Amino acid sequence: MNVSQFDDDGVIHILMNVANDVSFDDMIRASAGESLAEIWLRKSRIDFNQLGSLVGIALNEALTLIKSRRIEWYKTFLELFSLKVSK
Repeated sequence: MNVSQFDDDGVIHILMNVANDVSFDDMIRASAGESLAEIWLRKSRIDFNQLGSLVGIALNEALTLIKSRRIEWYKTFLELFSLKVSK
């Protein structure tokens, strides 16, 4: 699922819903989290509130990508949401 090229607010809203909806398969949720991270990285603008609201595999996928490309964002996330990530 590569929808990161579509980055308007409606797409981001749908990706957020899919990422956090446990009725979807983990692979779909992971792809949604990864797509969100790709959008933030491409735009060079991250929404830490949205990132912090991700759960489970969607959060893990988003953080893995962010950590590999923008370590400063990852460090900021750890400061803001230290209880969400086991170091």
